[in-house]
Amino acid sequence: MVSQIRRTLLYAKGQGTPQKFPEALDWFRRAAAQDDPTAQVNLGILYEQGQGVPQNYAEAVKWFRLAADHGNATAQLRLGCACAEGRGVAKDLGEAFKWFRKAAEQHDPLGAVKLGSAYAEGQGVEKNPAEAVKWFRLAADQGEASARYFLALAYENGRGVPPDAAEALKWLRLAGGQGLVQAQLKLAGAYAQGQGVPPDDGEAVTWYRKAAEQGDPNAQINLGIFYDLGRGVATNGVEALNWYLKAAEQGHALAQYHVGYIYAAGLDVPKNQSEAAKWFLKAAEQGDASAQFSLAALYAAGRGAQQNFSEAARWYQKAAEQGHAPAQLNLGKLYEAGEGMPPDAAAAAKWYRLSAEAGLPEAEFLLGVCYADGEGAPQDNAEAYKWIALAAAHGDKNAATFRDTLAKKLSPDQRSKAQQLVNAALDTPPKN
Repeated sequence: MVSQIRRTLLYAKGQGTPQKFPEALDWFRRAAAQDDPTAQVNLGILYEQGQGVPQNYAEAVKWFRLAADHGNATAQLRLGCACAEGRGVAKDLGEAFKWFRKAAEQHDPLGAVKLGSAYAEGQGVEKNPAEAVKWFRLAADQGEASARYFLALAYENGRGVPPDAAEALKWLRLAGGQGLVQAQLKLAGAYAQGQGVPPDDGEAVTWYRKAAEQGDPNAQINLGIFYDLGRGVATNGVEALNWYLKAAEQGHALAQYHVGYIYAAGLDVPKNQSEAAKWFLKAAEQGDASAQFSLAALYAAGRGAQQNFSEAARWYQKAAEQGHAPAQLNLGKLYEAGEGMPPDAAAAAKWYRLSAEAGLPEAEFLLGVCYADGEGAPQDNAEAYKWIALAAAHGDKNAATFRDTLAKKLSPDQRSKAQQLVNAALDTPPKN
């Protein structure tokens, strides 16, 4: 029987022989019918994964249960997962906990991780951080990378054990060294920001690279940023673009924005506005406000896309509604000029105000003009003075002359009160 099972596993895995799921399925069925738990669990795996048979979770659970009842730890683990996820059986966290414990008590490392997680999260059992740590440690001592990661988090946060940064770092490095991406990312972030360790950009790059080479898009974009900024490595725009592209091609919106920006600005590559527009659109469609703003600007200028003020307004609006102050300013300009939509002075003033409240000098100036002219806002020289004086204080080149002209239209008392408003505004941080 043992040789039969070994031969069947070779067929299923394609080791030493071409992969033959029908042959493996036939052998597993014969052995499973003879009540062999190894055959039963492997037959369940074929049904679970749809290998050689139509995927059938209920059939998988049937075979896992038979093997689990014979004490097979792998089957107990998989049956627990099925119960926890409601896959092929009604979701039942208590039942999942029962099977995870049976697997863990047989020193199955993944069973111990699942049991520890159940205790940590209170799933199917009362939350018990100390008990969680006990099972994570059992699996960690067997070399299970995910257990080492969870044990590191427990030491970092003082859950189930006293906080211990050195112990957390030890387990995190062990997990990262085994290739666990979550641990590698956490290590990179810790070294980049000096959280629990002295800041070390070189170490951050090392761990970001390890995760990036495994295809993790968050690591790839961070590695790109480090190349962009010359942190821990020599500045290299081409290498930055390489890593941004890898993340962007996986749909990472911020990476897509970075790629678009590089092509738009011609940083270490020839300028290519069409390529920039392509990547800005991908990020914009995922809701990235900076990409929406940049795409709108290309439409407004007719760069990389045919000039289209309606499209420009649409994308400025999306960014503006997310609080993007430059988009709010530009949307106000389109409303004022009637480009892409009918002129609407009130809407223009509305968006100028939001942008001005975020501290943009040009928006402050234009809002002041709205009050001075009584267009889109009530005519109010004192309010106009306030906003134009703020614009002047923030460096707008046109504002100082206009401020002095407005000052002459105010009484000394009005000018004094308006200046008090300006001073109060200057002392107040802009809205984000």
